Amino acid sequence: MVLSKRAVGPGEEGQAPLFDVIVRNGLVVDGTGAPARRADVGIQGDTVAAIGALEGCEAGRVLDATGMVVAPGFIDAHGHSDAVLLCDRPYDAKLRQGVTTEVIGCCGMSMAPCPEGTASLVASYTSAMAGGFQPDCSWRTFSGFLQLLSRAPLPVNVVPLVGHGTVRLGVLGYSERTATPDELAAMGRLVEEAMDAGAFGMSSGLVYPPGVYAGTEELVSLCRVVARHGGVYSTHIRNESHRVREAVQEGIQIGARAGLPVIISHFKVMGRRNWGRVSESLGVVEAARSRGQPVWLDMYPYTANSTLLTALLPPWAAEGGPEALSERLRDPVQRRRIREFIEQIDDGSWENFVADAGGWGGIMLSSLPASPELEGQSLVDIAARWGVHPADVLCEVLLRNGGTGTVVCFTMDEADLRTVLKYPATMIGSDGIPGNGKPHPRLYGTFPRVLARYLREGGLLGLEEAVRKMTGLPAQVLGLADRGSLRVGNKADLVVFEPGGILDTATYAEPRSYPHGIRWVLVNGRVAVEDGNVSDSRAGRLLRRGR
Repeated sequence: MVLSKRAVGPGEEGQAPLFDVIVRNGLVVDGTGAPARRADVGIQGDTVAAIGALEGCEAGRVLDATGMVVAPGFIDAHGHSDAVLLCDRPYDAKLRQGVTTEVIGCCGMSMAPCPEGTASLVASYTSAMAGGFQPDCSWRTFSGFLQLLSRAPLPVNVVPLVGHGTVRLGVLGYSERTATPDELAAMGRLVEEAMDAGAFGMSSGLVYPPGVYAGTEELVSLCRVVARHGGVYSTHIRNESHRVREAVQEGIQIGARAGLPVIISHFKVMGRRNWGRVSESLGVVEAARSRGQPVWLDMYPYTANSTLLTALLPPWAAEGGPEALSERLRDPVQRRRIREFIEQIDDGSWENFVADAGGWGGIMLSSLPASPELEGQSLVDIAARWGVHPADVLCEVLLRNGGTGTVVCFTMDEADLRTVLKYPATMIGSDGIPGNGKPHPRLYGTFPRVLARYLREGGLLGLEEAVRKMTGLPAQVLGLADRGSLRVGNKADLVVFEPGGILDTATYAEPRSYPHGIRWVLVNGRVAVEDGNVSDSRAGRLLRRGR
């Protein structure tokens, strides 16, 4: 225990309490993987000032954590709250499940940069991730976006990545071709500016246009810019089904050639005929790690994924941008071509989510701004009611919703999920997409679900390891030196939960349901959640790499 000044005992007057907050009598799990221990935690301002026996000390407020676990605040290693953080409506889906820090700008989709003339393209590109909030993207630079974010009332701390897809969009638009040397240099300058502004790295989304149009060499070149600044490369790989092994190899190769750490996003294997193959792709990861290459994974604890409605289409359908896509969707000949491509081409040359889900019946519409009456329904059920083919439902819904919307796809195997979750280099990321309607339940339940389903009920993980995957490990990977572990001098991001009562309640049918068993959440020393209710939604901060 370290105390920075004399403790004030009971009854002493004229002295300020030593601590602003003391969390007493809890089982402290510090996030490093070290054994849990009984201790008090003393907080001064935004900092952990003491850990130990503090029974003789006073505080402005004392939280009795008897029978509870006291852990570092959870770090969501993969989030999509970029736009919704800028709006003034309450957004507490992450905070209420114990998250105190979130990584944004994932899957190649960041809200910046927006070079001159590209604001509408970026707004359209990111609209499905915007949670019903439509920013004007009036900023031009990544720095400008971060300045705006730094002034926003943030519920959690924010770790920004720059998206490769957004960068490519700003230079090439939706062109399905290789970048010229001048275009590659222009993209490099955009990445450089983002890293100078404080981005923690670059992400890619290689199943989504325009990212899908980029080759390996382009990604290596831009990652070298990131590497010079000490950043990371987070990648939604090119294929998570039939060619997952090759896609994992590409991601690792990019990191090796560029000289930077790699995070493989929402690590999984999709498609029933691929179930059980996750050990192959994990073998590729383990081989790289055994060579000393820093490769990490993030994942969410569900067997359904969620993605953009446009991701169900062949990549060529989006070539040329939103207007060109709308023209194809209206053309009966192009509609038939789209249907045939989806139903006949499942060779791994593109990510066929319909095939991965076992057919059209495995796709549920989740968030549709212009068609809320269809949310929560499968494409097959709607097609039967309308008397058309499910492919026509897909095209029609896209047209009605301006090319935006999200879906839930039932694609994965529970045994594979458990294998990835247990892997030591795996951290937890919700991949939650804010939105109206029926978003994937991971937005509301990811972190409590790990603790309830895979710790308390399933015994797959021990308490210390489960907490490490949600705190210390992502902090290590991202370079958050003063967060992710409970130690004196670190920022006071804490979650206090009931180990026997924590439970995720969000389901696919009713996803907007908050978890049980979260007693307190502290963000930068301020009590942000108490007994499951938000008490302070403005305690978060924008974090910048190296600052």
